[in-house]
Amino acid sequence: MGASWNIHVTPHVPCQYETKLLHREARGALEQADHGSCGVPFSGDIHNLPGCAPVRRDLSLPAPQAAHTALHLLQHLFDTLSSPSTPAHWLHTARHDLLNQLQHHIHHLERCFPADAARLHRRGPRNLHLSINKYFGCIQHFLQNHTYSPCAWDHVRLEAHACFQRIHRLTRTMR
Repeated sequence: MGASWNIHVTPHVPCQYETKLLHREARGALEQADHGSCGVPFSGDIHNLPGCAPVRRDLSLPAPQAAHTALHLLQHLFDTLSSPSTPAHWLHTARHDLLNQLQHHIHHLERCFPADAARLHRRGPRNLHLSINKYFGCIQHFLQNHTYSPCAWDHVRLEAHACFQRIHRLTRTMR
């Protein structure tokens, strides 16, 4: 699946890009993971981890804020899914391909922002970014509390899929 996103820069929007490819690749890689010991089926539905408040479903934001929020989500997903504690029953090549695609899209998004992106980032939806940080912190806490078991990772796999769906919905408004 060596295709990449098409990135177009316009004066009004820091970066417009197509997320269908990443969403499709992520779903394929996440579906290829074996269901592990708890038998959590991959239904494509959004499942919330016990004790974790989900990231807002309505992520309607102006394009510059949407791009920064998508980047923030992708960086957290990469950090979580690149953990050395992922279960052995996950297919290594599918996970590796997914991480490569995530890194590729993160890199492209970062290039869409000016050199002073950190300053622009502070203008973004601070409460939403704090909620995202808290949500991914909760995911890490969930994994730790369940000693990084294959079953816990299967729940995280479902949450990752839900995040890709949110990124897809978020970025639809940027086209």
